[in-house]
Amino acid sequence: IWDLAALLADIRRAWHEKEMPAATEFRLEIPAGLPPVRADADQVRIVFDELIRNALEAIRGLQAPDLVINCLPDVADEKLVIRVQDNGCGMIPEVLERAFTPFYSHRPAGRGRGLGLSRAARLAEINGGRLRLFSRPGEGTQAILELPAASD
Repeated sequence: IWDLAALLADIRRAWHEKEMPAATEFRLEIPAGLPPVRADADQVRIVFDELIRNALEAIRGLQAPDLVINCLPDVADEKLVIRVQDNGCGMIPEVLERAFTPFYSHRPAGRGRGLGLSRAARLAEINGGRLRLFSRPGEGTQAILELPAASD
């Protein structure tokens, strides 16, 4: 059981220190008073790192690259719904359809193993959550991660 806002602040800080392009706007919009998360923090951190890595690749070269992570509690279903959204190139339907397929990559050869999103989706499931993607070419991508909230 851990605090989502603290984990995301730490992840944001780490990305800014190591790989964040200078012009990138990376905002966290996390409301106060969220319930804690009931999941393995190290595994969820891997999920966020994969989502952020993909978002940064999608916004590379944009004049005003934007990456936002926000969260809303779903009290009825006892879960947190976290949205990782970029204003990047987006995905065509064929790529979106296969995004969680292991070893699939639409990138040129030598640019990764094609395991990031499939691994992220699997780790979300292992931790009682779910990962979904919504994307349109030229409009960016939204990754929706649902994680179980710890009840009092």
